[in-house]
Amino acid sequence: MAMAGRARSMGFSILQKALSSAQRSNAHRSILCPTLSNSELLRNYATASASKEQKIKVPLTMYGVSGNYASALYLAAVKSNTLEKVESELYDLVEGSKKSPTFSQFMRD
Repeated sequence: MAMAGRARSMGFSILQKALSSAQRSNAHRSILCPTLSNSELLRNYATASASKEQKIKVPLTMYGVSGNYASALYLAAVKSNTLEKVESELYDLVEGSKKSPTFSQFMRD
């Protein structure tokens, strides 16, 4: 019983310290942790942060594992401005699989 009372009183004192530290002014916080700016302290985490990148939409929605890979390849090509180069390399890959049955079998496995 005595231990439970002591644990409660310790927990209460820790709570009081936390509350008193939460009531410090921004000036005190900036002295304690100068890397945090006021905007970071005042940010409301219930709202979404502003998107820094524009949202790119895939022209044709595909599903499954192959759809995920195709979408990821398209998005990476658009972001790096190499869409035409990626397209030509994919055409070369298809032509190579048509010319070589061994390569075609390798791609199927």
